[in-house]
Amino acid sequence: MILHGQRIATNGDVRLIPTPEQWDLVATLKGKHADKANNKLVADLAFPTFNLSYKMEVAAEPGGVRVSINLDQPLPDNLVGRAGFNLEFLPSVYMGKTYLLDGSKAGIFPRTPEDNMVNMPPLAGEPKKAYYLEEWDKVKGYAQPTPLATGKSISLGVDDAQASVNIVSDTTDLMLIDGRSRAQNGWFVLRSLIPSGKTTGAIVWHIRPNVIPNWTRPPMIAHSQVGYAPDFSKVAVLELDPKYHGPKTAKLLRLNADGSYKQVFEGPITTATPWLRYVYSKFDFTTVKEPGLYVIEYDKQRTATFPIAKDVYSRTWQPSLDHHIAAQMDHVAVREAYRVWHGASHLDDARLAPVVGEQFDGWNQATATDGKYKGGDRIPGMNVGGWYDAGDFDLEEPAQLSVIDSLALGYREFDLKYDQLSVNETSREVEMHRPDGIPDAVQQVKHGAMYILAQFHNIGHAIRGTHEPDLRQYTHLGDGASTTDGRIYDPSLGLNEVKGVPEYFRQMLHRLPVSQA
Repeated sequence: MILHGQRIATNGDVRLIPTPEQWDLVATLKGKHADKANNKLVADLAFPTFNLSYKMEVAAEPGGVRVSINLDQPLPDNLVGRAGFNLEFLPSVYMGKTYLLDGSKAGIFPRTPEDNMVNMPPLAGEPKKAYYLEEWDKVKGYAQPTPLATGKSISLGVDDAQASVNIVSDTTDLMLIDGRSRAQNGWFVLRSLIPSGKTTGAIVWHIRPNVIPNWTRPPMIAHSQVGYAPDFSKVAVLELDPKYHGPKTAKLLRLNADGSYKQVFEGPITTATPWLRYVYSKFDFTTVKEPGLYVIEYDKQRTATFPIAKDVYSRTWQPSLDHHIAAQMDHVAVREAYRVWHGASHLDDARLAPVVGEQFDGWNQATATDGKYKGGDRIPGMNVGGWYDAGDFDLEEPAQLSVIDSLALGYREFDLKYDQLSVNETSREVEMHRPDGIPDAVQQVKHGAMYILAQFHNIGHAIRGTHEPDLRQYTHLGDGASTTDGRIYDPSLGLNEVKGVPEYFRQMLHRLPVSQA
């Protein structure tokens, strides 16, 4: 649902758990069509494993839409109290704003989760996959939040005209639930349970958004945030609401030493070109060449300040070596002045993934493996080099090779002797903003090459990727050094049994004088 230019809700469908995560079961989409004669959209969906099939219909009605779930057969007994219709609302839009139930029960969306949690047993007949249930869930069941509020009618964002929407249920109660209690990327969930014995109209919601008459989205000005070189082309792009009627010119203003702005150029915008939801025009100010700090202004909208300068691109590459790539270095501890980005991680080495088929996040090992290792075996010597994937602690080998290639090429072509990073692979320590006399690009190429070469030395070839063995570890958001226990794998140990010291401490002890150790 997009209201006044911002997405407020998504993922409207039947779900088998109150606040599902991204790996939980979803219905299979069998087909969809538009009934233009009746101004209605219909989707055919099913959970084949549970013998549940249904149609979801969204039909226009005065003031909004009518959403209905129509089952082909009554709900199976094992899904009663579990299957419900969910619609998720974006927390960043609603945090700190109000909701009102049944016209009298009021509340404020919390900034952090505040719900009590209850354990919900795993669903009978649920497909068993290697990753699906965390160990805690296997014992206690799914931990799920209790509703913030319950009622037949709810208004969300009552105090925000641009995000306010009212939902009324003709069937079972609406439950407002905070999905962030289960996962940090969870949303606020509005849910109604599907009643037993019903088919047609098992769920009926009326969604009525507050629509501001004649509202149009303000202009958005896209420009180079880095800036422009004096003799280069300088073109900004204006993204406009198709119904927006603004001036035919845009302006360039220069920032003065006293904080004021002086207009230095005004030029036409091009004829609008439609694409998807918006139309686009260009503003060309190439003729402006004088170095300085500028903003673009269009119909009272201003951009952030940007420079025009001969050396505008001279330092744009530095954050990659200074910061971004360094912070992603695996198997070493990374420090920046007072901040520790992460400790030395994944020092407990690697194991060959078991042959279990689909796991999670697209990983699948469904056939026999090659080489001397079988599923579950420890592979020694893999705890060196490499960089984390974006957003998690996986190591994607195609990305590793691409980074190595790009850095080596950059070093060769541009004589990249830049040095602001201190790297000690022996002690597994990295320090940002501390030159050590060795070009950073060389050190990073070595760091990546160590990881790839370890695969050839210990496995015999490069591999597709290295990832966390279970969902609990994969969704870890803390220090990468704490996602595993740092101990070398020993198959003789039982659940929760450990022996020896973590590998990081063992290596630290080996570097100390005997008297201190």
